[in-house]
Amino acid sequence: MGGGMLDHLQPFGFVVAETTETRRGATVRLANGIATVVITADWLEGEIEVTVGRIGEEGVAFGSLVPPNAARALHLRRLPRNVRTSVVEAQLSQVAELLTEHQRDLLSRT
Repeated sequence: MGGGMLDHLQPFGFVVAETTETRRGATVRLANGIATVVITADWLEGEIEVTVGRIGEEGVAFGSLVPPNAARALHLRRLPRNVRTSVVEAQLSQVAELLTEHQRDLLSRT
């Protein structure tokens, strides 16, 4: 699930640190030693939530970290039950692009 994001975040040193799957959904935690990006999917509700934060601090919702219009343009809520993996990965790629554009300092090791 984090594959679409990881491609964009690897230059910042992010790797998959943890993956948890249940019948209802999945959680993937990406980390680089400084920050974490947590992607939580609830397939029954059709929602994907992304939080970002420094290690040891509480994460902040993606929508609070980028301009409101940019966050609203993404479709992370009301996903169809049989949503294709490629659609989810494309949405997460866009999330990562916005984070690297607007939150480079938060993601960076420097």
